[in-house]
Amino acid sequence: ASQRAVEVIEASLNEPLDSIMEKVNQAQQGLRGVVLSIFKLHTKTKIVEFCGVGNIRFNIYKPDGEIIQPLPNRGYLSGQPVNFQIKSFLYPDEAWFSIYSDGVHLQSKHVPVIKRLFSTKNEEDADRILDELSSHAIDDMTVVIGKPTSKVC
Repeated sequence: ASQRAVEVIEASLNEPLDSIMEKVNQAQQGLRGVVLSIFKLHTKTKIVEFCGVGNIRFNIYKPDGEIIQPLPNRGYLSGQPVNFQIKSFLYPDEAWFSIYSDGVHLQSKHVPVIKRLFSTKNEEDADRILDELSSHAIDDMTVVIGKPTSKVC
Protein backbone atom coordinates (compact mmCIF):
# COMPACT_ATOMS: atom_id res chain seq x y z
CA ALA A 1 0.00 0.00 0.00
CA SER A 2 2.73 2.47 0.92
CA GLN A 3 4.79 1.67 -2.18
CA ARG A 4 1.73 2.25 -4.36
CA ALA A 5 1.20 5.63 -2.65
CA VAL A 6 4.82 6.62 -3.38
CA GLU A 7 4.44 5.64 -7.03
CA VAL A 8 1.28 7.73 -7.41
CA ILE A 9 2.86 10.74 -5.69
CA GLU A 10 6.00 10.57 -7.84
CA ALA A 11 3.84 10.47 -10.99
CA SER A 12 1.73 13.44 -9.81
CA LEU A 13 4.22 15.90 -8.31
CA ASN A 14 3.11 18.90 -10.40
CA GLU A 15 -0.59 18.43 -9.70
CA PRO A 16 -2.62 20.24 -7.02
CA LEU A 17 -2.46 18.71 -3.56
CA ASP A 18 -6.12 17.64 -3.49
CA SER A 19 -5.64 15.83 -6.81
CA ILE A 20 -2.58 13.97 -5.51
CA MET A 21 -4.41 12.94 -2.34
CA GLU A 22 -7.42 11.75 -4.34
CA LYS A 23 -5.24 9.70 -6.69
CA VAL A 24 -3.43 8.08 -3.76
CA ASN A 25 -6.76 7.33 -2.11
CA GLN A 26 -8.16 5.69 -5.26
CA ALA A 27 -4.97 3.65 -5.67
CA GLN A 28 -5.54 2.17 -2.20
CA GLN A 29 -8.72 0.29 -3.17
CA GLY A 30 -8.26 -3.36 -2.34
CA LEU A 31 -5.04 -2.66 -0.42
CA ARG A 32 -4.32 -2.25 3.28
CA GLY A 33 -4.52 1.55 3.11
CA VAL A 34 -2.13 4.29 4.22
CA VAL A 35 -1.90 7.35 6.39
CA LEU A 36 -0.44 10.25 4.47
CA SER A 37 0.57 13.85 4.98
CA ILE A 38 1.94 15.97 2.16
CA PHE A 39 3.13 19.54 2.16
CA LYS A 40 4.27 21.70 -0.72
CA LEU A 41 6.34 24.84 -0.31
CA HIS A 42 5.87 27.19 -3.25
CA THR A 43 9.23 28.90 -3.20
CA LYS A 44 8.33 32.03 -5.17
CA THR A 45 5.32 32.93 -2.98
CA LYS A 46 6.53 31.24 0.25
CA ILE A 47 3.08 29.65 0.55
CA VAL A 48 2.87 26.22 2.16
CA GLU A 49 0.01 23.87 1.37
CA PHE A 50 -0.63 20.95 3.70
CA CYS A 51 -3.02 18.02 3.57
CA GLY A 52 -2.95 15.03 5.88
CA VAL A 53 -5.01 11.99 6.77
CA GLY A 54 -3.96 9.89 9.73
CA ASN A 55 -1.34 10.05 12.42
CA ILE A 56 1.44 11.94 10.65
CA ARG A 57 2.18 15.35 12.16
CA PHE A 58 3.65 18.40 10.42
CA ASN A 59 5.10 21.27 12.45
CA ILE A 60 6.78 24.50 11.46
CA TYR A 61 9.02 26.06 14.10
CA LYS A 62 9.33 29.84 13.90
CA PRO A 63 12.47 31.59 15.21
CA ASP A 64 10.43 33.26 17.99
CA GLY A 65 9.50 29.83 19.38
CA GLU A 66 5.95 29.70 18.03
CA ILE A 67 5.00 26.37 16.45
CA ILE A 68 2.55 26.12 13.56
CA GLN A 69 0.76 22.76 13.73
CA PRO A 70 -1.78 22.16 10.98
CA LEU A 71 -3.80 19.11 11.99
CA PRO A 72 -4.43 16.16 9.70
CA ASN A 73 -7.86 14.59 9.30
CA ARG A 74 -8.52 11.39 11.23
CA GLY A 75 -8.52 8.05 9.48
CA TYR A 76 -6.56 6.60 6.60
CA LEU A 77 -6.75 6.34 2.82
CA SER A 78 -8.39 3.14 1.64
CA GLY A 79 -10.29 4.09 -1.50
CA GLN A 80 -13.34 5.24 0.47
CA PRO A 81 -14.60 8.81 -0.09
CA VAL A 82 -12.62 11.44 1.85
CA ASN A 83 -13.16 15.18 2.10
CA PHE A 84 -9.60 16.51 1.88
CA GLN A 85 -8.85 19.74 3.70
CA ILE A 86 -6.00 21.75 2.20
CA LYS A 87 -4.49 24.22 4.65
CA SER A 88 -2.46 27.11 3.17
CA PHE A 89 -0.33 29.68 4.96
CA LEU A 90 2.81 31.76 4.58
CA TYR A 91 6.05 29.93 5.41
CA PRO A 92 7.83 32.07 8.03
CA ASP A 93 11.34 33.35 7.28
CA GLU A 94 14.12 31.34 8.97
CA ALA A 95 11.68 28.66 10.13
CA TRP A 96 12.36 24.94 10.07
CA PHE A 97 9.96 22.01 9.91
CA SER A 98 9.41 18.46 11.04
CA ILE A 99 7.04 15.86 9.71
CA TYR A 100 6.81 12.62 11.63
CA SER A 101 4.85 9.46 12.35
CA ASP A 102 3.14 8.55 15.61
CA GLY A 103 6.22 6.62 16.77
CA VAL A 104 7.94 9.97 17.35
CA HIS A 105 6.99 12.03 20.36
CA LEU A 106 8.42 15.50 19.72
CA GLN A 107 7.67 18.17 22.28
CA SER A 108 8.74 21.78 22.64
CA LYS A 109 11.49 20.65 25.04
CA HIS A 110 13.11 18.80 22.10
CA VAL A 111 13.36 21.93 19.93
CA PRO A 112 16.86 22.92 21.17
CA VAL A 113 18.11 19.39 20.45
CA ILE A 114 16.68 19.46 16.93
CA LYS A 115 18.10 22.95 16.28
CA ARG A 116 21.58 21.56 16.88
CA LEU A 117 21.15 19.47 13.72
CA PHE A 118 21.32 22.65 11.64
CA SER A 119 24.67 23.71 13.08
CA THR A 120 26.44 20.35 13.19
CA LYS A 121 29.22 19.89 10.67
CA ASN A 122 29.81 16.16 10.80
CA GLU A 123 27.93 12.91 10.62
CA GLU A 124 28.94 11.64 14.08
CA ASP A 125 27.43 14.70 15.78
CA ALA A 126 24.25 14.35 13.74
CA ASP A 127 24.04 10.67 14.69
CA ARG A 128 24.36 11.53 18.40
CA ILE A 129 21.60 14.13 18.12
CA LEU A 130 19.31 11.70 16.29
CA ASP A 131 20.06 8.99 18.86
CA GLU A 132 19.02 11.43 21.58
CA LEU A 133 15.75 12.12 19.77
CA SER A 134 15.06 8.46 19.05
CA SER A 135 15.42 7.62 22.74
CA HIS A 136 11.94 9.17 23.05
CA ALA A 137 10.47 6.87 20.38
CA ILE A 138 7.42 4.89 21.45
CA ASP A 139 7.06 2.78 18.29
CA ASP A 140 8.68 2.47 14.90
CA MET A 141 9.42 5.98 13.70
CA THR A 142 9.80 8.07 10.61
CA VAL A 143 10.88 11.69 10.90
CA VAL A 144 12.02 14.32 8.42
CA ILE A 145 13.52 17.52 9.75
CA GLY A 146 14.47 20.32 7.39
CA LYS A 147 14.96 23.97 6.73
CA PRO A 148 14.61 25.65 3.34
CA THR A 149 17.82 27.34 2.27
CA SER A 150 18.02 31.11 2.03
CA LYS A 151 17.95 30.69 -1.75
CA VAL A 152 14.47 29.20 -1.41
CA CYS A 153 12.89 31.44 1.23
